[in-house]
Amino acid sequence: MKLFSIILFPALLYAQVFTDSTSVILLRFNEPMSMDGLLDKSNYSITDELNHIKKIYRIGLVTQADTMFFNDTSAVVLISERLDYKTVYTIKARNVKDRAGNLIADKNWAVTIFEGLNRKISKPNPVIR
Repeated sequence: MKLFSIILFPALLYAQVFTDSTSVILLRFNEPMSMDGLLDKSNYSITDELNHIKKIYRIGLVTQADTMFFNDTSAVVLISERLDYKTVYTIKARNVKDRAGNLIADKNWAVTIFEGLNRKISKPNPVIR
């Protein structure tokens, strides 16, 4: 009987569109990732439910100066072309590794939906380096 399982390889946990943007997506991995290929745009894709591809302009690390996780490599931010309202997007990550050198699985993806701008929520803007 198997009571629990341990994830040995890196995995994409979730994708989340920032509520105050039409083109910023946070990706969170299950562990810190190696910088080797992490910020390479060709290692990510964004497609809508009709398989239309959204262009990725830039990728950056999430830096939180007010916490101990200054350069947290378990999360990246994708800056893409404008996302469409109430549209489901599939984000895929490939050719990225964890710090131990384990490659992320080929079929690693997350789904998010752009619900529209929420001007009432005040969140700090991520710092992209």
